Amino acid sequence: WCKPKKNVSVGLSFSLRQGETLPEKLDIARKVASYIKEGEVLFLDTSTTLLLMLRFFADMNLTVVTNSFPVMEELYKNPKIQLHMGLGSTRKSTSDHWIIQLQNMYPDFIMTNFFGASAVDASFGASATREIEAAVKRCVYANAEEGYLLADHTKFGKKIS
Repeated sequence: WCKPKKNVSVGLSFSLRQGETLPEKLDIARKVASYIKEGEVLFLDTSTTLLLMLRFFADMNLTVVTNSFPVMEELYKNPKIQLHMGLGSTRKSTSDHWIIQLQNMYPDFIMTNFFGASAVDASFGASATREIEAAVKRCVYANAEEGYLLADHTKFGKKIS
């Protein structure tokens, strides 16, 4: 995961992006949800496509770790999902605490990770808009057995620097 040189804002807000390229995002969400298996430990990132993926969750027992309030709001009432919300801050003074907390919370779990990205470039890699986001993604991705990047065509061929 590439981190930006500075905090940047790319494109539309989360709420506005939810309706952007909706049919394509629903196709991606449906397909990726079919890969989830009973009893898995998942990390679900902040992403409009990931939020749509929750519509297609099968009725199964899962453990979900997330840094996304919208994901938490969708899943917290489901009795079959053990939900862990990793809280952090975009303030520089607490960003290290968030990463250490995440590494210490789940050292023995093998997680399947689902990520969103602000931009994806073949040579530069996937990018996040804020440094803390990139750091969290790198940390979680490094400790995973599997990782999926959910991105529609509007993200490809772009980079944040």
